[in-house]
Amino acid sequence: MSDNEGRHLVRIHVDREPLESPNPTTGIALYALAAIDQHIELFREINGDHEDPVVHRTDEPVHLKLEEHFYSQRVITIIVNLERKQVDKRRLSFDEVVALDKDLPPPGPNILITVDYANGPAQNPKGALRKGEWVWLREGMEFDVSATDRS
Repeated sequence: MSDNEGRHLVRIHVDREPLESPNPTTGIALYALAAIDQHIELFREINGDHEDPVVHRTDEPVHLKLEEHFYSQRVITIIVNLERKQVDKRRLSFDEVVALDKDLPPPGPNILITVDYANGPAQNPKGALRKGEWVWLREGMEFDVSATDRS
């Protein structure tokens, strides 16, 4: 019996490119099919406000759905206080955005840091980011990080 016997081909999309894969397949086979470099991860796109899961580069079975979408980790350019920054995440937390601004003073008991954003994706097009929150990113998203003394 061949490796493909008992499995059928299903059309999927990786980085918007249509591909056909045996179903079920493995993480290793998906990475090879889409020619994903060793240092880059592949994610299974899901709907809603949940984190997209990583497809692990293993021999574990991966069950596919017709027209399912996957994407590889990619660098997104955002703007933090008028400076271009490159990140390899699809969302950032308040603390991660603040850490991208190299000019902020060290934290202290009277320092209040605010983060406003604009030009975001449909889930969060604009607003204020508060401590403990995170936002989805999109190419060219803008952040204004400022520190004030509450004294």
